[in-house]
Amino acid sequence: MRQQLLVSLLFVCGIVHAQNNKEQPPSQELIVKEARQYLRGMGGKPYDPGKAQSLHLQNAQQGNVQSMYELALMYSKGTGIPVNQTAAIEWFNKAAENGYSKAWCNLGEVYRKGQGTPIDYSKARSYYEKASAAGDLSGRYNLAYLAYKGLGCTQNYQQAFSLFYEAALQNYVPAMYFTGLCFRNGYGTIRNLDSARRYLMRAAIHGSAQAREELAIKDPENPIQPLSAPALVQAFSVSTLSGESGSRYQRIQHNVPVKDLGGDYTGYAIKYDWSGTHVTAYATVNVTLTLNGTEVTGTWREEDESLTTEIHAQLTENALVFSNTGYDRIYRYSPVKPETFTFQQAALQLVQKGDSIYVAGNLQTYSANRGEPGKPFSLLLVKKSPETVTNLPLISAIGQLQAYPNPFNQATTISFRLDKEAGVALSVLDLQGRTIYTEPAERLLPGTYRRSLPLHAPAGNYVVRLVSNGVSKTLMIVKQ
Repeated sequence: MRQQLLVSLLFVCGIVHAQNNKEQPPSQELIVKEARQYLRGMGGKPYDPGKAQSLHLQNAQQGNVQSMYELALMYSKGTGIPVNQTAAIEWFNKAAENGYSKAWCNLGEVYRKGQGTPIDYSKARSYYEKASAAGDLSGRYNLAYLAYKGLGCTQNYQQAFSLFYEAALQNYVPAMYFTGLCFRNGYGTIRNLDSARRYLMRAAIHGSAQAREELAIKDPENPIQPLSAPALVQAFSVSTLSGESGSRYQRIQHNVPVKDLGGDYTGYAIKYDWSGTHVTAYATVNVTLTLNGTEVTGTWREEDESLTTEIHAQLTENALVFSNTGYDRIYRYSPVKPETFTFQQAALQLVQKGDSIYVAGNLQTYSANRGEPGKPFSLLLVKKSPETVTNLPLISAIGQLQAYPNPFNQATTISFRLDKEAGVALSVLDLQGRTIYTEPAERLLPGTYRRSLPLHAPAGNYVVRLVSNGVSKTLMIVKQ
């Protein structure tokens, strides 16, 4: 009997031991780890994104939220597999609904940038609101960004600053940069240059190139002393529109008789901040328009002609609609790589006063680099004719042109101050007016510039000439 019982116990133990030695299914966390190893070719696994996708898909279908999110990223970015934004949106949604708050931000980005779906700033905003409510700093920052620029909502600096500030206090670097911008320009808060520098410095220390670039620029975007409106802007605004001298962005109702639009125009582009309440620049503009039915062609020359484009547009009942029109521009928020701005449409209004024909307009631009609209932009132009004054007062942006040493032997250092963003061309002439050295116009930001000027010419007197905005500044130099 004892032997029979012992045999039975041994038999049962053998079964249990055999069952324990069977390979157990890996945990969901181990599947996530394995999928990452295949995606990166690490941990002894070969690079196999298809295997990674298969593992994440299997795990996601079993309810693992991390695999849902990482699978969505693979589809969205095309990491080793074809881009599939429809699948990405599906899995971002599932991850978000299962508590992965960062996925709300990814969905916001999909709709803000139009990734596989039309751009929808309102829908992007709703997703960023969900992320922010869940405590996600990226969601809070992006919600502030939309309010700052008025994308998908009414532009609101106060709301933007409040959200940027909250995220900056938690060391979110992009929010530190924008908090600094708000303090520097008085956007949504009282202007405070010390606080601006503190937040920009913090952002720069944490690697923000934008913050470093902003710190290198002498003056804020929103001038501490409001810019003086040129005489044409004052006269035109007072006589025809609201009397605000172009100091506030005004929406123009499009009304242009076709037969009156063609011709040569000169005037100003008035550039504003995102709120449309602060003028950030007045730029001289010369425009030539030729009509062929409703087709409009011509040229646009801004400031010293460093920004020039051919105009191609159709005149409709509601707007002048552009195609293949725009320019690349170096400016304070893109000081190294030119930003491409395309003209989308303009609402124009012709007003005749005496013998002069004026044009007021809103020009809508689009930044191809950022994938979003440009800032408010108005036009005030006067049509050139024998009876109109065509020589507008030109505004020089160059000051304090100096050379040291002077006289010099081989080279001298030219220095000058630029009060506003402008194109600057440099040349050297002899006393007979012949050009012996020249450089093409270069777009420069406000600030002080110094450069060495080696002059390979005989000893004698020469003239350094800087040209900006149609105005030249000259300086006599002496080579010994």
